[in-house]
Amino acid sequence: MATKEFKDLIVGLDIGTAKVMAVVAEVMPDGELRLAGLGTAPANGLKRGVVVNIDATVQSIQQALKDPEMMAACKITRVYTGITGSHIRGQNSTGMVIVRDKEVSTVDVARVVETAKAINIPNDQRLLLVEPQEFVIDGHEVKEPIGMSGGRLEVKVHIVTGAQSAAENIIKGVRRCGLEVDQLVLNPSASSAAVLTNDEKDLGVALVDIGAQVTHFYVLRNNQFLFARDQAFGGNQLTHDVQRAFNLTPDEAESAKKSQGLPENYDIDV
Repeated sequence: MATKEFKDLIVGLDIGTAKVMAVVAEVMPDGELRLAGLGTAPANGLKRGVVVNIDATVQSIQQALKDPEMMAACKITRVYTGITGSHIRGQNSTGMVIVRDKEVSTVDVARVVETAKAINIPNDQRLLLVEPQEFVIDGHEVKEPIGMSGGRLEVKVHIVTGAQSAAENIIKGVRRCGLEVDQLVLNPSASSAAVLTNDEKDLGVALVDIGAQVTHFYVLRNNQFLFARDQAFGGNQLTHDVQRAFNLTPDEAESAKKSQGLPENYDIDV
């Protein structure tokens, strides 16, 4: 969010390994978003999506915020920021409750999801995402349980966790810039919302988002989240391979990668 008279603004902050990007959008009366400001800056202080130098990260964030604040004529105070890295882990869980009034309510759905979340998460891990995959009422699978009759409600969920220290360092870096984090957002989840259509998410789709040092894998089907994983492999490794194979400078290899694309026989070992 940001402060500006008469406008409802929302701010996204993407702290990547290669660059930091900040985007300001105005929320229109119909709920649509209109781009109001955009800024990028080279990222320093991160390795494979994880903060390793807070001071350098703070400087990159501050630099990325300058242009969007000027473009949107606002002072940014709150942001939604992404989290990524090979520390991201996913696992499935189930929960069950007895429906109190024989008709499933929003309270029953919240209760059953809470039971599914009640798993043993290590102290060094932080809960990032709980995504219901399937609801079952009295043995019958349903997509939308609210309002349906039944006595026993079950749910299958996918739970994503990340390193507590990684999350805390992102939040600490943002706060040192004088900002507050409204929410930590799983990067692949944000990417899927931005680029996938409802038909793709319904039929089944795998999203592969290749960053500089981390690649995100995200699988959806029936509009439900099934799998997420971050792998410590990215475009920088490909650039390095091109550089060594053709005896190029780093800049030449990066240019060749962008202009020629991925060779057909290139073996990605993840």
